[in-house]
Amino acid sequence: MKIYKYFLLLVLVFFSCKDKSVAPTGDPVNDNYVIAYDTPGNGDIYLYNSSTKSLVNVTSNVVDTFYFAYVSSFSDDGHELLFTLDYRKRGTEDLLFCDRDDIFSYSLITGQTIRITDTEFRETNPKYSKDKKTIVYQSFEKGYSDIYIIKQDLDNKNPVFIDTGWYPTFLSDDNQILYSSNPNHSPEFYLYNLKDRTKEKLININGSDPSVPTDNKMFVFKGSDGIYKYDFTTRTATLLIPNPNTTGFDINLHPKLSGDSKYILYINTLGPMSHAYLYSFESKNKIDMGIVFVGDFTKDSKNVVSLQRDGMHLFNIDSQRDSVLLPYQILSFGMVVSSIK
Repeated sequence: MKIYKYFLLLVLVFFSCKDKSVAPTGDPVNDNYVIAYDTPGNGDIYLYNSSTKSLVNVTSNVVDTFYFAYVSSFSDDGHELLFTLDYRKRGTEDLLFCDRDDIFSYSLITGQTIRITDTEFRETNPKYSKDKKTIVYQSFEKGYSDIYIIKQDLDNKNPVFIDTGWYPTFLSDDNQILYSSNPNHSPEFYLYNLKDRTKEKLININGSDPSVPTDNKMFVFKGSDGIYKYDFTTRTATLLIPNPNTTGFDINLHPKLSGDSKYILYINTLGPMSHAYLYSFESKNKIDMGIVFVGDFTKDSKNVVSLQRDGMHLFNIDSQRDSVLLPYQILSFGMVVSSIK
């Protein structure tokens, strides 16, 4: 995964000009939409508020080291942003890989950053429970990816081992965690119950990158041959968007399900530059949104925010009207969108 990210960084730099991010100013609260994105060109994370038109550098004063920052997720109320820093000491910036990833939480209300983990190991993909009392994440302490949960209470940070796996996320009741694991050398999805400490295998289809809506009736994920929908009621999986060829490589990547479960946003990598598509469950049609680095739905499911070659765009799904929020190129590995409740 890290090799893939650094390769993408070289590709993005090759196909683009220098990032033109301006000096961040303003207060990220008083929201309409709050958009967090990382910038591999300079290693920082920015927050853009579409209502106040403010841009804030979240990571500029976090640690005095060389680092790469990656956004992960917002809390359900939009008040906190979880991200990771992959860094090493000054003087070793010429080395390709960094020593560690630690987890941080940034408050959009106070502007303060809290360090959640501080170890010598990679710790990635953190997500809050809905009540914000617990964080689930991946840890590479044993050399491979295990899933841990940790209490937000900084006086009681005792990780609890769950299982080897990837892409953990809480379901809405905060009692179950959906994740991918590969006990049979092929990624499969499981549900872990925090109360009785049991796990349930959901499906034996090779899959990753799950996206779960707020009602938890289904989730979508990337399979080896395309994008699938899994129905929690019928316990069945359906292939919705097949890969367009049979090269053996993943073509349709990073599916995101809208909060109202009506659309899927995904990146298609077939061709010299990636394109984003918006798939409708109702019409079974898709909209080509052009060359897009990353994208995400707004929390109300009415719009898609994307980072493209000419800036940050806001696409209204009903009217199919596109507008530019930031009129300059932003290179990014990841972006998440929320709003303050």
